[in-house]
Amino acid sequence: KKCRDYYNKLVKGNPDLHNRIITALNFELSDKAMTGKLGYMKTMWKWLTQHEWETIEEQMKVETPNQNYYNYGTDIY
Repeated sequence: KKCRDYYNKLVKGNPDLHNRIITALNFELSDKAMTGKLGYMKTMWKWLTQHEWETIEEQMKVETPNQNYYNYGTDIY
């Protein structure tokens, strides 16, 4: 409940911030799931109060341009 309240207060009237946070959270979850480090994820309260999405956005800027090439064996059919 406290995470929901903090989140609602944080993004109140700012749908762009909501989209940024959700995009960063999805990116971090998929990255940690692929590397097997999902157990090292911060709690939602810490993630929100420490503005962790800003760090993840920086990481996304570095890693996203490199996704234009094909890695053999990375797709599952």
